[in-house]
Amino acid sequence: MAQTKEAVTSIVKTPWHILIGFLSRLFFVAFLPIGLFMIIKAVVFKIRGVEVAEKLKSYALVDPEMVGKKFFHQGHTWAMATETGTVTVGLDNFAQKVLGAIDNLELPKAGRLLKQGRIAWRLHRGNRVLPQISPIDGTIVEVNGDLQKDPTLANQSPYEKGWVLKVKPARLKENIRNLLQGQLAEKWMELAKSQLAARFPQSLGPVYQDGGELIDGVGNTLTDEEWEIVKREFFL
Repeated sequence: MAQTKEAVTSIVKTPWHILIGFLSRLFFVAFLPIGLFMIIKAVVFKIRGVEVAEKLKSYALVDPEMVGKKFFHQGHTWAMATETGTVTVGLDNFAQKVLGAIDNLELPKAGRLLKQGRIAWRLHRGNRVLPQISPIDGTIVEVNGDLQKDPTLANQSPYEKGWVLKVKPARLKENIRNLLQGQLAEKWMELAKSQLAARFPQSLGPVYQDGGELIDGVGNTLTDEEWEIVKREFFL
């Protein structure tokens, strides 16, 4: 009993700063795991919030009315917005008809920045090379691997299986103002075909199939000098 009283008396007589230090350490040990958990949780929520904000930002760059519609650049490339916020781009039918069966492609890698009106990829057939320009500004997020394995997909299905790149747009609404869509695009495409036929009548000869489509590889009969003129006037 006496020992108990002495113990109590010693605690009571313990300097207050030692007691406070002890209680502080006890509090730190008890609540440290909870504090760390709250910090980690806050960091995770912040990261997720940034990811969600980035996705919403990319979606906001694409007007819902644009989704599924093809817009054409006068360099004979096209762009189509998707529901995921990316834009699929490729070459149009005129380009593949003029060049003919594609042997090889020089495609950029994912992550590269594209600028509207600047060269994005190159098509090859024999010793002929056709540079093509990007219809929009943005960052490449995907390259068509199937097209790399089989370049003729661009001939067989230029608007579907033969797409070239998927791009995260930078300023799509502004870019769209420089592109053609709907009936205006159709009239422009017809005009391009007639201008090509009129530009080199002797070298090209008959350029249309039944139904008004260009003959496959219609540009193959051109001289190298004429081919350079076609590239400059119709594609760049």
